[in-house]
Amino acid sequence: MVSEAEQPASTERVALGRLLWLGPLVVVGSVAANLAISEVARSALGVASFPPLMPEPLILFTVVGVTGAIIVFALIARFSSWPIRLFRIFGVVALLVSFLPDIALLVSQAVPGTSVRSVAVLMFLHVVAAAITLVLLTTLAREPRAQG
Repeated sequence: MVSEAEQPASTERVALGRLLWLGPLVVVGSVAANLAISEVARSALGVASFPPLMPEPLILFTVVGVTGAIIVFALIARFSSWPIRLFRIFGVVALLVSFLPDIALLVSQAVPGTSVRSVAVLMFLHVVAAAITLVLLTTLAREPRAQG
């Protein structure tokens, strides 16, 4: 017989109120990390002329993407019994989908300065923002289990 303490929880719980401080933290952390990596990449890897790695578009697209992820997380948390697991799956799928425009950019060569190296940096920035978003939201927004 399995004791009550050994049984898996029937649901995961998210403290949606934590998103009031956690959401801005995730956005700022993602933007700061992407700006730092972009700065290093532009100076060290010879991708300085690639417009998507300039601060203005980088900030805009990071804020929009991460804010969208936070909204999706809140919706999943509100309506799902397994919000952490579902959001992690959704996040990985969304990350893979986010690579498609980058690959299209490389294939089309529509933007000056496009190269395998510049697109690889851009894709890496997607990974960084996704990792920050997935880790922080799914760990810090998790409601602690009740002891008892």
